[in-house]
Amino acid sequence: MLSISVGSVEDIVKYHLHYRKVKARRIPRTLTDVNKMVHMQAASCPLQQFEDEGDAFLKSIVTTDETWVHYCIPKSQQSSREWRHTNSPKPKRARRSRSAGKVMATLFWDWQGFIHVDFLTDARTVNVAYY
Repeated sequence: MLSISVGSVEDIVKYHLHYRKVKARRIPRTLTDVNKMVHMQAASCPLQQFEDEGDAFLKSIVTTDETWVHYCIPKSQQSSREWRHTNSPKPKRARRSRSAGKVMATLFWDWQGFIHVDFLTDARTVNVAYY
């Protein structure tokens, strides 16, 4: 309709209108009205406790998080990228050796700070018995 090339259209969209292609974020699922009601009821119980007890309730909360801790930090593909001319040969990279190992670090803390740090090894999984 415009009698211009596809490349010209792309240049206008990218460099003059400053648009770029972005991926849609993936969400696990969309919540139904029933799911939303269950979540709201689950959240209202601690909220009611906070309204009744105030800061004392907040001080009774213990939370946890897990993260993998590597014995050595592996080099990411992003950090190994290089600027190269189109005629230059691709950079050579040796095959990555297996990591020296990693462990799952589990941290527990409350309002005063860390309570406990645990390192889960031997390919065990975090389950009810572990907690």
